[in-house]
Order: sequence, then C-alpha cells, then structure tokens
Amino acid sequence: MNEMNDDNLNDKNLNVPGNIKSDWWFPLHRLEKLRKDPPAFKFFCVNFLSIVVGVTKFRNKRTSERISEIATLSDEALVLLLLSNSWTRWVELGEKM
Repeated sequence: MNEMNDDNLNDKNLNVPGNIKSDWWFPLHRLEKLRKDPPAFKFFCVNFLSIVVGVTKFRNKRTSERISEIATLSDEALVLLLLSNSWTRWVELGEKM
C-alpha cells in the first residue's frame, strides 16, 4: 500500500462528503487507479474508505498512522466493488445534492 499520512489527507475541501458538488467528484476510472492518482486517492480515502473502516477511527488515526495500518487491501477492494457496482446510482444521488 502507498503510505499516506495526514499531510496528504487533511484537505478540508475534501472532508465534507455530504456537501460535495458533482463537479468535485472524481470519475470512477480515476478512483480505480488508487495510489497512481494521488488527488483521487485522497478523495477515495477521505470520502469512501473512511466510511468502511469507520469515520471516527479514520479521523483519529489518519494523523498518526499510515493508511495500511488503518485499512486493509480488502477494505479498499470492498469500496471499489461497491462503487463500481452502483456508480450510476451514486452519480445520480450526488447530482441531486
């Protein structure tokens, strides 16, 4: 896993999933690249991976631990599976916000 700490994940603009406009969303093909696309990976971790591992756990540990210590590869795979299986619906919901 790419080792990202809070220096890379502390963007307040990306830490409000309920208020993100559809033009802020990364397309699925960029999210699937994970660590090869650092801005998309940050968005992925803060907005999706954090939900799978627990938002409180993620927030409390992201400043002191590496992503690989907070989430497993299986957690990342689950998020990608959920996103890809329902991407059209997620986009529709995001556009209604």
